[in-house]
Amino acid sequence: MKPGPSQWIVGIGLVTAVALFWVFRIWLPGTEVGLLTSDVFLYYLPIYETLYGTLLEGELPLWNPWQLCGIPRLASLQAGFFYPVHVLYLLLPVKLAFGLSGLLHLALVAVSMAALGRRLGLVTAAAAAAALVLAIRGRYPGMVFFPNMLEAAAWLPLGGVAVLALVRGAGRRALGLLSACIGMSLLAGYPQVSVYLVYGWGALLAALLLAERKRAADWLRCSGLFGLAIALGASLAAVQLLPGWELSAEGTRSPGSLT
Repeated sequence: MKPGPSQWIVGIGLVTAVALFWVFRIWLPGTEVGLLTSDVFLYYLPIYETLYGTLLEGELPLWNPWQLCGIPRLASLQAGFFYPVHVLYLLLPVKLAFGLSGLLHLALVAVSMAALGRRLGLVTAAAAAAALVLAIRGRYPGMVFFPNMLEAAAWLPLGGVAVLALVRGAGRRALGLLSACIGMSLLAGYPQVSVYLVYGWGALLAALLLAERKRAADWLRCSGLFGLAIALGASLAAVQLLPGWELSAEGTRSPGSLT
């Protein structure tokens, strides 16, 4: 279904509201190093600058000699080297790319939440209100100072759109969208949040199947497609997950003891 003129107006309005919130509540106050912003200035910005700076110099950033006694760069999940949105760090100055990435992800949260609300039957005003509450209140604004957390979590409402479409019989399109959301979340470099997203989407799937009184065959079909989406999304992110898993196995707190 193509968006109509009113939907475009709502979308532009939401992006504008998020942009104003970003400038006056995050960007301008966040220029000073403090307890909340310390990770930005002391960890994330230096990582992005050295990682993508090395790539711009024509060298593949395989090894980081500056942390501990040296660690593999591409296996460190937090930088999200393979996350597609991080192409911004190759095109723009690091601080500008960092700010634009945060703004884009909050805008994604708002617009996709509005789309989910409308598909669930909310009127336009209610869907827009839900979108703004999610994007500029609660947990999401605080995540901007932990960019890989925000990038991983931002796909939650769009994945909800995919789950709803899955229940309503969209089939391959819904499968592709949900797989992409899972893969993008995993590539962002915060797997814990990605697992929480899968929990949320699974709970939404069950709730929708119950609410729409689907038959047993529909439960089996949707559950199978949901599991397939997880597998496809993980396969998409395997280029980052497998090196990260190998690195974590060498750490002092090996994940091998986890269930």
